Amino acid sequence: MRNWYNVKAQADTAVEVSIYDEIGAWGVTAKDFIDSLRPHKGKVLNLSINSPGGDVFAGIAIYNALRMHGADVNVRIMGVAASAASLIAMAGTTITMPENTFLMVHNPWTFAMGNADELRDMADVLDKISASLVGTYVARTGKSEDEIKQMLADETWLTAAEAVEAGFADEVEAIFKVAAMFDLDRLPENIRASITPVAEPEPEPAREPTVTLAAKIISAAEARGLSEFVSAWVLDASIETVEQLEPRLEAAEQIIATCGYAKRPELAAGYIAKNAALRDVRVALCDMRAQADEQSVIDTAPRSKTAALLQSKTEFGYRDAYRTLNTKKG
Repeated sequence: MRNWYNVKAQADTAVEVSIYDEIGAWGVTAKDFIDSLRPHKGKVLNLSINSPGGDVFAGIAIYNALRMHGADVNVRIMGVAASAASLIAMAGTTITMPENTFLMVHNPWTFAMGNADELRDMADVLDKISASLVGTYVARTGKSEDEIKQMLADETWLTAAEAVEAGFADEVEAIFKVAAMFDLDRLPENIRASITPVAEPEPEPAREPTVTLAAKIISAAEARGLSEFVSAWVLDASIETVEQLEPRLEAAEQIIATCGYAKRPELAAGYIAKNAALRDVRVALCDMRAQADEQSVIDTAPRSKTAALLQSKTEFGYRDAYRTLNTKKG
Protein backbone atom coordinates (compact mmCIF):
# COMPACT_ATOMS: atom_id res chain seq x y z
CA MET A 1 0.00 0.00 0.00
CA ARG A 2 1.51 3.29 -1.09
CA ASN A 3 1.35 6.37 1.12
CA TRP A 4 0.74 9.76 -0.47
CA TYR A 5 1.33 11.85 2.67
CA ASN A 6 3.76 12.09 5.55
CA VAL A 7 3.37 13.57 9.03
CA LYS A 8 6.44 14.19 11.16
CA ALA A 9 6.82 16.15 14.39
CA GLN A 10 9.74 18.58 14.20
CA ALA A 11 9.41 20.27 17.59
CA ASP A 12 7.00 20.51 20.50
CA THR A 13 5.02 23.22 18.74
CA ALA A 14 5.35 22.37 15.04
CA VAL A 15 4.59 19.45 12.73
CA GLU A 16 5.81 18.92 9.18
CA VAL A 17 3.10 17.51 6.88
CA SER A 18 3.66 16.70 3.21
CA ILE A 19 1.33 15.63 0.40
CA TYR A 20 3.46 14.50 -2.53
CA ASP A 21 1.28 12.26 -4.70
CA GLU A 22 -2.29 11.54 -5.81
CA ILE A 23 -4.73 12.13 -2.98
CA GLY A 24 -6.66 9.12 -1.78
CA ALA A 25 -5.07 6.67 -4.23
CA TRP A 26 -3.59 3.20 -3.56
CA GLY A 27 -5.94 2.39 -0.68
CA VAL A 28 -4.76 5.08 1.77
CA THR A 29 -7.79 7.08 2.87
CA ALA A 30 -8.50 10.55 4.15
CA LYS A 31 -9.29 8.88 7.49
CA ASP A 32 -5.70 7.63 7.69
CA PHE A 33 -4.44 11.14 7.03
CA ILE A 34 -6.71 12.70 9.65
CA ASP A 35 -5.85 10.00 12.21
CA SER A 36 -2.17 10.81 11.70
CA LEU A 37 -2.87 14.47 12.48
CA ARG A 38 -4.97 13.84 15.59
CA PRO A 39 -2.03 13.35 18.02
CA HIS A 40 -0.70 16.75 16.99
CA LYS A 41 -3.87 18.73 17.52
CA GLY A 42 -3.18 22.32 18.52
CA LYS A 43 0.36 22.37 17.05
CA VAL A 44 1.38 24.54 14.13
CA LEU A 45 1.26 22.61 10.86
CA ASN A 46 3.74 23.30 8.05
CA LEU A 47 2.04 21.67 5.07
CA SER A 48 4.01 21.13 1.82
CA ILE A 49 2.04 20.19 -1.30
CA ASN A 50 3.13 18.82 -4.67
CA SER A 51 0.18 16.86 -5.99
CA PRO A 52 -1.94 16.50 -9.14
CA GLY A 53 -5.04 16.03 -7.00
CA GLY A 54 -7.23 12.96 -6.66
CA ASP A 55 -10.38 11.97 -4.75
CA VAL A 56 -12.54 15.08 -4.33
CA PHE A 57 -14.28 13.73 -1.22
CA ALA A 58 -10.93 12.95 0.39
CA GLY A 59 -9.86 16.48 -0.47
CA ILE A 60 -12.96 17.98 1.13
CA ALA A 61 -12.51 15.88 4.28
CA ILE A 62 -8.83 16.87 4.63
CA TYR A 63 -9.67 20.53 4.02
CA ASN A 64 -12.26 20.46 6.80
CA ALA A 65 -9.90 18.61 9.18
CA LEU A 66 -7.18 21.20 8.65
CA ARG A 67 -9.64 24.07 9.19
CA MET A 68 -10.73 22.53 12.49
CA HIS A 69 -7.21 21.63 13.63
CA GLY A 70 -7.01 24.47 16.14
CA ALA A 71 -3.62 25.96 15.11
CA ASP A 72 -2.06 27.80 12.20
CA VAL A 73 -1.62 25.86 8.99
CA ASN A 74 1.22 27.23 6.87
CA VAL A 75 0.83 25.90 3.32
CA ARG A 76 3.69 25.93 0.85
CA ILE A 77 3.13 24.69 -2.71
CA MET A 78 6.37 22.99 -3.74
CA GLY A 79 5.58 22.19 -7.36
CA VAL A 80 1.88 22.13 -8.20
CA ALA A 81 -1.38 22.00 -6.27
CA ALA A 82 -3.95 20.84 -8.81
CA SER A 83 -7.58 19.79 -8.55
CA ALA A 84 -8.32 18.38 -5.06
CA ALA A 85 -4.83 19.44 -3.91
CA SER A 86 -5.70 23.08 -4.63
CA LEU A 87 -8.79 22.66 -2.44
CA ILE A 88 -6.66 21.36 0.46
CA ALA A 89 -4.30 24.31 0.01
CA MET A 90 -7.21 26.67 0.67
CA ALA A 91 -7.19 25.49 4.32
CA GLY A 92 -3.93 27.33 4.92
CA THR A 93 -3.77 30.22 7.34
CA THR A 94 -1.07 31.37 4.96
CA ILE A 95 -0.40 30.06 1.45
CA THR A 96 3.06 30.58 -0.02
CA MET A 97 4.14 29.73 -3.58
CA PRO A 98 7.69 29.89 -4.90
CA GLU A 99 7.56 31.83 -8.15
CA ASN A 100 8.06 28.73 -10.34
CA THR A 101 5.10 26.76 -8.92
CA PHE A 102 1.49 26.38 -10.08
CA LEU A 103 -2.08 25.99 -8.90
CA MET A 104 -4.95 24.52 -10.96
CA VAL A 105 -8.71 24.50 -10.42
CA HIS A 106 -11.39 22.71 -12.46
CA ASN A 107 -14.85 21.20 -12.25
CA PRO A 108 -15.15 17.70 -10.76
CA TRP A 109 -15.55 14.78 -13.14
CA THR A 110 -16.18 11.08 -12.84
CA PHE A 111 -16.94 7.84 -14.70
CA ALA A 112 -20.54 6.67 -14.72
CA MET A 113 -22.71 3.96 -16.19
CA GLY A 114 -26.39 3.18 -16.04
CA ASN A 115 -29.66 4.21 -17.60
CA ALA A 116 -30.60 7.77 -18.57
CA ASP A 117 -32.15 8.57 -15.18
CA GLU A 118 -29.05 7.33 -13.34
CA LEU A 119 -26.73 9.39 -15.56
CA ARG A 120 -28.89 12.49 -15.03
CA ASP A 121 -28.67 11.89 -11.28
CA MET A 122 -24.86 11.67 -11.51
CA ALA A 123 -24.76 14.99 -13.38
CA ASP A 124 -26.78 16.54 -10.55
CA VAL A 125 -24.32 15.12 -8.00
CA LEU A 126 -21.41 16.63 -9.92
CA ASP A 127 -23.18 20.00 -9.96
CA LYS A 128 -23.61 19.85 -6.18
CA ILE A 129 -19.94 18.94 -5.66
CA SER A 130 -18.95 21.80 -7.96
CA ALA A 131 -21.11 24.20 -5.94
CA SER A 132 -19.28 23.08 -2.78
CA LEU A 133 -15.91 23.78 -4.41
CA VAL A 134 -17.07 27.15 -5.67
CA GLY A 135 -18.11 28.14 -2.14
CA THR A 136 -14.68 27.20 -0.76
CA TYR A 137 -12.77 29.13 -3.44
CA VAL A 138 -15.09 32.16 -3.11
CA ALA A 139 -14.51 32.25 0.65
CA ARG A 140 -10.75 32.22 0.16
CA THR A 141 -10.37 34.58 -2.79
CA GLY A 142 -13.26 37.03 -2.35
CA LYS A 143 -14.17 36.56 -6.01
CA SER A 144 -17.78 36.26 -7.15
CA GLU A 145 -19.42 32.88 -7.72
CA ASP A 146 -19.67 33.57 -11.45
CA GLU A 147 -15.95 34.29 -11.68
CA ILE A 148 -15.01 31.10 -9.85
CA LYS A 149 -17.50 29.01 -11.85
CA GLN A 150 -15.92 30.26 -15.06
CA MET A 151 -12.41 29.45 -13.80
CA LEU A 152 -13.48 25.90 -12.92
CA ALA A 153 -15.24 25.43 -16.24
CA ASP A 154 -12.09 26.59 -18.10
CA GLU A 155 -9.72 24.37 -16.04
CA THR A 156 -7.58 27.35 -15.02
CA TRP A 157 -3.82 27.08 -14.44
CA LEU A 158 -2.30 29.86 -12.35
CA THR A 159 1.33 30.81 -11.86
CA ALA A 160 2.40 31.86 -8.39
CA ALA A 161 2.02 35.53 -9.24
CA GLU A 162 -1.39 34.95 -10.83
CA ALA A 163 -2.55 32.90 -7.83
CA VAL A 164 -1.61 35.72 -5.43
CA GLU A 165 -3.31 38.31 -7.64
CA ALA A 166 -6.48 36.20 -7.81
CA GLY A 167 -6.51 35.61 -4.03
CA PHE A 168 -5.68 31.88 -4.10
CA ALA A 169 -2.33 32.47 -2.37
CA ASP A 170 -0.79 35.08 -0.09
CA GLU A 171 2.87 35.31 -1.02
CA VAL A 172 5.30 34.61 -3.87
CA GLU A 173 8.67 33.27 -2.76
CA ALA A 174 11.96 33.68 -4.62
CA ILE A 175 12.53 30.86 -7.07
CA PHE A 176 14.26 27.69 -5.98
CA LYS A 177 14.80 24.38 -7.71
CA VAL A 178 12.07 21.79 -7.19
CA ALA A 179 11.55 18.26 -8.49
CA ALA A 180 8.05 17.07 -9.32
CA MET A 181 7.08 13.93 -7.44
CA PHE A 182 4.64 12.60 -10.03
CA ASP A 183 4.46 12.03 -13.76
CA LEU A 184 5.02 15.38 -15.53
CA ASP A 185 3.34 14.01 -18.67
CA ARG A 186 -0.01 14.71 -17.00
CA LEU A 187 0.61 18.44 -17.16
CA PRO A 188 0.00 20.69 -20.19
CA GLU A 189 3.07 21.12 -22.37
CA ASN A 190 3.61 24.81 -21.53
CA ILE A 191 3.41 24.12 -17.78
CA ARG A 192 5.70 21.07 -18.08
CA ALA A 193 8.30 23.16 -19.89
CA SER A 194 8.17 25.84 -17.20
CA ILE A 195 9.05 23.48 -14.33
CA THR A 196 11.61 21.32 -16.16
CA PRO A 197 15.06 22.15 -14.78
CA VAL A 198 17.36 23.76 -17.32
CA ALA A 199 20.95 22.56 -17.32
CA GLU A 200 23.36 25.34 -16.53
CA PRO A 201 26.00 25.83 -19.26
CA GLU A 202 29.58 24.93 -18.45
CA PRO A 203 31.70 28.05 -17.88
CA GLU A 204 34.07 28.79 -20.75
CA PRO A 205 37.77 28.59 -19.90
CA ALA A 206 39.39 31.94 -19.42
CA ARG A 207 41.40 33.21 -22.38
CA GLU A 208 44.42 35.40 -21.79
CA PRO A 209 44.26 38.97 -23.16
CA THR A 210 45.26 38.92 -26.83
CA VAL A 211 48.24 41.28 -26.50
CA THR A 212 49.69 39.48 -23.48
CA LEU A 213 49.20 36.05 -25.05
CA ALA A 214 50.85 37.07 -28.33
CA ALA A 215 53.88 38.41 -26.46
CA LYS A 216 54.21 35.17 -24.51
CA ILE A 217 53.94 33.09 -27.69
CA ILE A 218 56.65 35.15 -29.42
CA SER A 219 58.94 34.88 -26.39
CA ALA A 220 58.45 31.09 -26.07
CA ALA A 221 59.10 30.56 -29.79
CA GLU A 222 62.27 32.68 -29.72
CA ALA A 223 63.59 30.71 -26.76
CA ARG A 224 63.30 27.50 -28.82
CA GLY A 225 64.75 29.03 -32.00
CA LEU A 226 61.41 28.89 -33.78
CA SER A 227 60.74 32.58 -34.42
CA GLU A 228 60.08 32.09 -38.15
CA PHE A 229 56.98 30.02 -37.39
CA VAL A 230 55.47 32.27 -34.71
CA SER A 231 52.84 33.89 -36.97
CA ALA A 232 50.96 30.61 -37.33
CA TRP A 233 50.64 30.25 -33.56
CA VAL A 234 49.75 33.87 -32.80
CA LEU A 235 46.85 33.70 -35.29
CA ASP A 236 45.60 30.30 -34.09
CA ALA A 237 42.40 30.90 -32.08
CA SER A 238 42.59 27.44 -30.53
CA ILE A 239 45.68 28.50 -28.51
CA GLU A 240 44.13 30.33 -25.57
CA THR A 241 46.98 30.07 -23.04
CA VAL A 242 50.74 29.85 -23.41
CA GLU A 243 50.65 26.41 -21.78
CA GLN A 244 48.71 25.14 -24.79
CA LEU A 245 51.62 26.22 -27.03
CA GLU A 246 54.17 23.81 -25.50
CA PRO A 247 53.09 20.66 -27.40
CA ARG A 248 53.05 22.71 -30.62
CA LEU A 249 56.65 23.80 -30.05
CA GLU A 250 57.77 20.23 -29.44
CA ALA A 251 55.95 19.06 -32.57
CA ALA A 252 57.56 21.85 -34.61
CA GLU A 253 61.05 20.77 -33.52
CA GLN A 254 60.33 17.18 -34.50
CA ILE A 255 58.92 18.20 -37.89
CA ILE A 256 61.98 20.35 -38.66
CA ALA A 257 64.32 17.47 -37.80
CA THR A 258 62.30 15.00 -39.88
CA CYS A 259 62.21 17.27 -42.94
CA GLY A 260 65.96 17.78 -42.55
CA TYR A 261 66.65 14.04 -42.55
CA ALA A 262 64.52 13.72 -45.67
CA LYS A 263 66.52 16.55 -47.31
CA ARG A 264 63.31 18.59 -47.69
CA PRO A 265 63.75 21.31 -45.01
CA GLU A 266 61.74 23.78 -47.08
CA LEU A 267 58.55 21.81 -46.33
CA ALA A 268 58.73 22.20 -42.55
CA ALA A 269 57.08 25.65 -42.43
CA GLY A 270 53.99 24.42 -44.28
CA TYR A 271 53.53 21.41 -42.04
CA ILE A 272 53.96 23.50 -38.89
CA ALA A 273 51.44 26.12 -40.07
CA LYS A 274 48.90 23.36 -40.69
CA ASN A 275 49.57 21.82 -37.26
CA ALA A 276 50.27 18.54 -39.04
CA ALA A 277 50.89 15.45 -36.91
CA LEU A 278 54.42 14.09 -37.01
CA ARG A 279 53.15 10.71 -38.22
CA ASP A 280 51.39 12.40 -41.17
CA VAL A 281 54.57 14.32 -42.02
CA ARG A 282 56.60 11.12 -42.09
CA VAL A 283 54.05 9.42 -44.33
CA ALA A 284 54.02 12.39 -46.72
CA LEU A 285 57.81 12.48 -46.95
CA CYS A 286 57.99 8.74 -47.58
CA ASP A 287 55.44 9.10 -50.38
CA MET A 288 57.53 11.86 -51.97
CA ARG A 289 60.66 9.68 -51.82
CA ALA A 290 58.82 6.74 -53.34
CA GLN A 291 57.51 8.86 -56.23
CA ALA A 292 61.02 10.22 -56.87
CA ASP A 293 62.43 6.68 -56.99
CA GLU A 294 59.81 5.59 -59.49
CA GLN A 295 60.85 8.39 -61.85
CA SER A 296 64.58 7.45 -61.69
CA VAL A 297 66.01 5.21 -64.50
CA ILE A 298 68.59 2.67 -63.33
CA ASP A 299 70.82 1.33 -66.18
CA THR A 300 72.60 -1.90 -65.24
CA ALA A 301 74.02 -2.72 -68.73
CA PRO A 302 77.82 -3.36 -68.97
CA ARG A 303 79.83 -0.31 -70.09
CA SER A 304 83.16 0.04 -71.89
CA LYS A 305 86.05 1.74 -70.16
CA THR A 306 85.67 4.69 -72.48
CA ALA A 307 81.97 5.10 -71.64
CA ALA A 308 82.73 4.81 -67.95
CA LEU A 309 85.37 7.51 -68.19
CA LEU A 310 83.13 9.79 -70.23
CA GLN A 311 80.39 9.41 -67.61
CA SER A 312 82.82 10.94 -65.11
CA LYS A 313 82.12 14.32 -66.74
CA THR A 314 79.43 14.81 -64.18
CA GLU A 315 82.08 14.77 -61.48
CA PHE A 316 85.25 16.28 -63.07
CA GLY A 317 83.99 18.24 -66.04
CA TYR A 318 84.33 17.52 -69.72
CA ARG A 319 87.98 18.69 -70.08
CA ASP A 320 89.31 16.61 -67.20
CA ALA A 321 87.52 13.53 -68.51
CA TYR A 322 88.93 14.09 -72.05
CA ARG A 323 92.45 14.65 -70.69
CA THR A 324 92.27 11.44 -68.67
CA LEU A 325 91.12 9.48 -71.72
CA ASN A 326 93.95 10.80 -73.99
CA THR A 327 96.56 10.13 -71.34
CA LYS A 328 95.54 6.50 -71.09
CA LYS A 329 95.62 6.13 -74.92
CA GLY A 330 99.12 7.58 -75.12
